[in-house]
Amino acid sequence: MTLKKWKVLASKIVFENPWIRVRQDKVKLPDGTVRKDYFVRETKRVVYAFALTEDNKVILNNQYKHGVADFLKEIPAGIVEDGERPEAAIKRELLEETGYAPKRLKLLAQFYGDPTGSNTRIWCYLATGCKKVAEQQTNPTEIIELEFVTIAKLKQYLKQGKINSQGTLAAILHGLAAIGEL
Repeated sequence: MTLKKWKVLASKIVFENPWIRVRQDKVKLPDGTVRKDYFVRETKRVVYAFALTEDNKVILNNQYKHGVADFLKEIPAGIVEDGERPEAAIKRELLEETGYAPKRLKLLAQFYGDPTGSNTRIWCYLATGCKKVAEQQTNPTEIIELEFVTIAKLKQYLKQGKINSQGTLAAILHGLAAIGEL
């Protein structure tokens, strides 16, 4: 069997705002079937930081997430603004959400968040030697309570299912592998 890409026969934007765009594609599948209602969410790129403080604590954000109507434990993350490089975006997001700046930053991975229905591309960084240099500068929808945990506590949270956001989980696993703790 040879894999083949789908052929886009037509495409139109059915919804758009500054954060998301929804595209409706009419596609022809490799078997000849035509689907006229395949929807794709086009979003901005996303960055995550597995951030370790100078005393080797992991920075977690405890925050309400309206999409799931619950409080989640996540790592610092955010969108890459138009024209911004992912490395600059994660430094900015880390500073805004936590008030911390990294001494060192290393790209760990790039991956897609939901490739079936979205084009979201994610960059995951290891930020080490993080030091508090400012106060949090969040927007009104980001009320973030910071938590600083040891690697052992982070692993306990993972085993207990207390961390359940896909991007955060992937970035934590890459981070733990990078520091030899996986």
